[in-house]
Amino acid sequence: MKATRRSRTAEAAALARALHLIRDGEPKVFQDPYAIQFVSRFWLVWIKNDFLYWLGNKNPFMKWARLATAEILMRNRYAEDRLELSLSTGIRQYVLLSAGFDSFALRRPDLCKSIKVFEVDHPATQRWKLDRYLELGMDSPKEVIYIPVDFEHETLAEALSASSFSSDEPAFFSWLGTASYLSKAAILETLEAVSSQSTVGTEIVFDYIDAEPFTGGLISKDFRRMMRFAARQGEPFIFGFDHEELVRDLRRFGFELIERLSPAEQYNRYFAGRSDRLTTMEHLHIACARIG
Repeated sequence: MKATRRSRTAEAAALARALHLIRDGEPKVFQDPYAIQFVSRFWLVWIKNDFLYWLGNKNPFMKWARLATAEILMRNRYAEDRLELSLSTGIRQYVLLSAGFDSFALRRPDLCKSIKVFEVDHPATQRWKLDRYLELGMDSPKEVIYIPVDFEHETLAEALSASSFSSDEPAFFSWLGTASYLSKAAILETLEAVSSQSTVGTEIVFDYIDAEPFTGGLISKDFRRMMRFAARQGEPFIFGFDHEELVRDLRRFGFELIERLSPAEQYNRYFAGRSDRLTTMEHLHIACARIG
């Protein structure tokens, strides 16, 4: 992502959440009534106009787009399902790494009464989000503590330690839609930073691509389209994990893998029985790990 430009993939994720709420059937996998506020005017017109929406769906690209939409909905739903479970264990800090245009604090004021919410993101994306609140005449959620991090000049550990985040209390970290765009070294640096600033009981949810697309394995046309789309946005996929290697790397930093959902398991939990075209995409996994 360019240093002065908001994340294009963050806007694409907001578009997926808005599209699901307005156009998809019931039950909703994930409901975000605020997502549409972070979508450009072009996409807003397309979503709301029946003819343009019908025309757009004639494009073969939409098959891939539907798969990407399902993945975005699933990862948000899974993370917040796990968050609610963690609250029952006494966790009272919620950290959204690469928060993008997430609207948790707007959607869940009930949970914000009992937890501190931290949004960590690139300064350009975070600044655009806060400016957008002003354009809409909305107050930025008072419960949110914003932590801008420019990784060219600062580490995640330094940013967390300089904030009001408490390393002596367990926390829940959500790290979604990011790892696939990073090198293995950068992914491990993030896991190490979370571990170094956290205590026993801390959990992290993250999604990732498996190693097959990067090791010459057979890849579907839809997955190749998604890789090309990400590259055109200036945010190409870089790395995929071997599952056993992931478990070993997590243990290096004190984490134990407590759950991993494969594409098939994601489908069974969130999409089985739907009459629309929402389904999961191959190679994309989501996991939850805990410091023991």
